[in-house]
Amino acid sequence: MKRSRIILLAALCGALLFSLGLFAACAGGSKEHEHVYRNWETLVPATCTEGGSERAKCTVCGEETVRPTDPLGHDMVKTGGTAATCTEEGSEARKCSRCGAEETVTLDPLGHLWSASTPTVRLLSAAKCEEDGERVVTCERCGEEVNVPIPALGHSWAEEETVLSEPTCTEDGSRLATCVRCKTEGSVRIPALGHDWETAYTIDRPATFEEAGERSRHCSRCEEVTDRTEIPKLEEGRPTQYAFRLVRTNGELLEISGGNGADIKGHVVDAETGEEAGTFTIRKGKAVAALLPKSYYVTVEGVPAGYTAKERYEVDWSDPTCDMVLTGALIEGEAPAGTSYAKGSVMHDFSVTAIAMNGTSGGTVKLSELLAEKQMVMLNFWYIGCQFCRYEFPGMEAAYKQYAEDVAIIAVDPNDESVEAIRAFAESCGLTFYVAKDDAGLAAAFKVGVFPTTVVIDREGVVSEIHASALVNPADYADLAYCTQRFCDIFEKYAKRKD
Repeated sequence: MKRSRIILLAALCGALLFSLGLFAACAGGSKEHEHVYRNWETLVPATCTEGGSERAKCTVCGEETVRPTDPLGHDMVKTGGTAATCTEEGSEARKCSRCGAEETVTLDPLGHLWSASTPTVRLLSAAKCEEDGERVVTCERCGEEVNVPIPALGHSWAEEETVLSEPTCTEDGSRLATCVRCKTEGSVRIPALGHDWETAYTIDRPATFEEAGERSRHCSRCEEVTDRTEIPKLEEGRPTQYAFRLVRTNGELLEISGGNGADIKGHVVDAETGEEAGTFTIRKGKAVAALLPKSYYVTVEGVPAGYTAKERYEVDWSDPTCDMVLTGALIEGEAPAGTSYAKGSVMHDFSVTAIAMNGTSGGTVKLSELLAEKQMVMLNFWYIGCQFCRYEFPGMEAAYKQYAEDVAIIAVDPNDESVEAIRAFAESCGLTFYVAKDDAGLAAAFKVGVFPTTVVIDREGVVSEIHASALVNPADYADLAYCTQRFCDIFEKYAKRKD
């Protein structure tokens, strides 16, 4: 009986809850939803320091709600005060435009505004190599003056012939030098050279059919080695990787493409049968081929214009790298239209008309005639309005005087400037090497877009170096000894010093 009453009571409660839910859903004339409140109405206005309240009704069911609002905060307006100076605080009086509340704010000092430009700077003493200088700087606001040190310049050492100790790969050397500013003599560190690892491997122990060998890359200056690698012992029928390099007579890798832009190809020939055993394509001066351990020789096809290859290059299994040496020679006759040059290109012969100046005679200057007498020719592309070109000329001229017997310089002006203007400028710079207009279209052939641009042509007529932009950092132009040495370093690579 008691259990029946409990069941009946639970049923009545469930029915009541269902009825209340149905009523709540119908009371708003809609299903259950999220309230959407709009058109808020202010009940209690907020003030500067105290919040208020506002109310709105749900646009779906009409239920009303109330929410608090934040204080407005003061709307402070400046009403007076005193201005801050470089060293003293200022103040600012403020008043709220809504409630009339007042406050006073302290302003930090402005600090001095030191100027680094004249006329507010006055030099007291110039900086020297080992001594600071001093100048007076003025505040642009209050006129206060303060003495400011100028850091010591440090010595600007010129190269001397006397080397006290030669640097090695791992140890510094030293040289005797004189400061070009104060003439003080001192010992200057020559930095350690660092190891110069050879690109090609050296066979330390050749592989045989009985035992493996060993190879490594050697330092060209000392006895150190790196990258020790085992060479597998030779086996009949098993190919072994063999490297080929295309190099110039001076040992430099030749990375340009072949004649007419075509690839340079190598042909591997069986030395015993005379039959071709395979081919390889040389890209950026290098190629690798898998060869059986037997006798081969290699021929080269499509060498770049102006170069001559040997009839054959022997493959030597005691050295896994075969250097295929090419010899350059100046190309006779003028360059065809559209010819362009890059590092490694062989030049066509050309002529320009030199301008007579500083007691030197003008006339036709021909590249082939210069290379018959000199060990290198330098082309320097410049124009009168180029300040960097002007700054380089003193060092170039000083270096030229030391190497004039074996070096020729042609300063080529490709701009549309008169011969008279070029002559006047060159004479003002004291130049004694050749100066000419660009009769041969050399700037276009070298695609010169930056001035100055310097090109080195060695005695084989090969473009050995191209320097686009100044050889000397603009900050060092005033150091004539340094600028001169930069050009001497180049001349020393290709020519001998004048006695």
